[in-house]
Amino acid sequence: YGPARVQRSGTASLPITVTKAPGAATRPIIDGSSATYFAIWNQGNFVKFKGFDIFTHPSYNPASPPSGGPLAIVRVEGHGQVYEDCEFHHGYTGILSHDDYAGETLIDRCWVRMCGGLPSGADYAHGLYVTTNQIKFPLSKVRILQPQIKEVAGNGIKIRAAYHSVVAGRIEMGNYAEAYYAIQSCGPNGPYAPTNHSSD
Repeated sequence: YGPARVQRSGTASLPITVTKAPGAATRPIIDGSSATYFAIWNQGNFVKFKGFDIFTHPSYNPASPPSGGPLAIVRVEGHGQVYEDCEFHHGYTGILSHDDYAGETLIDRCWVRMCGGLPSGADYAHGLYVTTNQIKFPLSKVRILQPQIKEVAGNGIKIRAAYHSVVAGRIEMGNYAEAYYAIQSCGPNGPYAPTNHSSD
């Protein structure tokens, strides 16, 4: 499949779920190499992607990221989004949240590999870069459960969400000059912070 942009929303009780066909033995592949911005540009609320293999740069190497092409594999611009049992690989950043539009996000048992680094003329890329807008979505939280992250540069997980948790999982940074922290929790950006914030 090619790149996808989601502009419809479900509800908390009736979310939209995008998944493989019942009985399918392999993960459906989303090839985002032809995308202008993202392999999946998710602007919907209460949307779940389950069981996909997604990439943007087939020959991506975190040691020397290419210049140009899609900005991230997945873009989060909504509330109540879920990514379950997916693999994000070969691209600048596996999941990239938007400061203005991201709310509650669950990343459950997902693999991230061959992402991150310092692309020429661009900001650092990471395995995951997650945040929330606490003004638009008060008390919204990013939960990352059992992540499997390996061969990444930049940070394995960069967190700017006021409320967040990373539970279990495994993070193995690649042996790259631009590889830094397995997890960097540096707090929310400017006006999107609540009075207090916490991690667990």
